[in-house]
Amino acid sequence: MRRLTLSTLVIFALATPLAGCGMVGAARDGGSDATPTTQSTPGVQPWQAPDGGVMVTCSDGSPFPADTVASGGIQVDPKESEAIVAALADLKKTGGIDAPMPLQQADVEEVNRAVLWLDDATDEKALGLLIAPSNSTGFSLETDWYVVLGRQDAQLRATSWQSNCGARPALTKGNTWAEIALSPDTSTSESTTLNLRISEVDCTGARDPAPFLATEPVVVETEDEVTVYWTSQQIQGGADCPGNPWVERTLQLDQALGDRTLMDGSTWPPAPVTLKTASD
Repeated sequence: MRRLTLSTLVIFALATPLAGCGMVGAARDGGSDATPTTQSTPGVQPWQAPDGGVMVTCSDGSPFPADTVASGGIQVDPKESEAIVAALADLKKTGGIDAPMPLQQADVEEVNRAVLWLDDATDEKALGLLIAPSNSTGFSLETDWYVVLGRQDAQLRATSWQSNCGARPALTKGNTWAEIALSPDTSTSESTTLNLRISEVDCTGARDPAPFLATEPVVVETEDEVTVYWTSQQIQGGADCPGNPWVERTLQLDQALGDRTLMDGSTWPPAPVTLKTASD
């Protein structure tokens, strides 16, 4: 049996004592319409954690260590730093009211920035960075703007930007994240059984997720939280985004949820699971 080790849990900063783990078991008898049940036996984490540090991604950018944010980003040489400032100045000028808000509110040189990743494997040397208001004292993947710069005609230029990173743990090859919601008929306090709704995160052309969902999600129970990490098979090639369907799953905990918070591990950091009806 594969087990989620304590050292892996420490990576995810689960400081409270470990109470148990879980993974999905075989589907109940009754055919394809039966709701599979997650049993209380541990799975193996699917996220990248080389050298003991969790890797995360912003949108479709390159993976980078999560602690890069707290350390203020990757250090770049003065020439590259000047190129970054020039690229942000160009974005401020050409983006107008659509430019990142920190650029609209202050001089480019005053805006705080942190390089998260640098892809220097080719001459393109693309990079991703956070930009924060000039009066900020640190950086946040949840609130700071995320900008990707690419090299065009020997100059760095913004190729995309968004109001936050949208961080998720970086997965191993071939995997993609599924998000988790609570079904309306779930009793979240006294029961050890939780009725969940699961949907794929990436564009999938509205395919039925059931055949592609991992059969062994990682479930981590602590005194304060229950965090569920559920993945699916990455789709080959491109796909439209008409809206991904939801499927039902039943999670069996070691102990009743009680006052603990149910968390979705598909985001970084994990976020509280919300209620979703069939009509949503």
